[in-house]
Amino acid sequence: MYCFDGDTCRVKTNAGLWFNARLFGIDAQETERKGRKKSPGQPFAEPAKKALNQKIKGKAVKLKQADLDHYNRPIVEVWLKDRNINLQMVEEGWAEAYRGKTKRISLKPYLEAEKRAKKKKLGIWKLKNYVSPREFRKKGKSSSSQ
Repeated sequence: MYCFDGDTCRVKTNAGLWFNARLFGIDAQETERKGRKKSPGQPFAEPAKKALNQKIKGKAVKLKQADLDHYNRPIVEVWLKDRNINLQMVEEGWAEAYRGKTKRISLKPYLEAEKRAKKKKLGIWKLKNYVSPREFRKKGKSSSSQ
């Protein structure tokens, strides 16, 4: 398993199959896009990607599927032994809690973890002019359509 950014990973199953998965309950800052749809990234995007990869890259993890996203990727909680890695990313300030609708799994622990991280000013919560990934994506879409 390795991660493209702070909330999307490439997973290899025991059977040798690969698939992309979106992490449940979190929204990490957007990374820089290169190529045709070039756009700058957000300040904590690369550190979040690095933190997530340090936690799980190349390790055997358990996945708990919550749903499918609009790209048909599984939305999963990642567990390393008894640690919920998604929740840990929010607790450490690498990602904010997801604000959309969810099925099967409660967002409550993620929202509580975000409150604690904000109070401690960890990671993204250190930024004076914080822009959520959702707002950043909205701005990118509106500026590219003008």
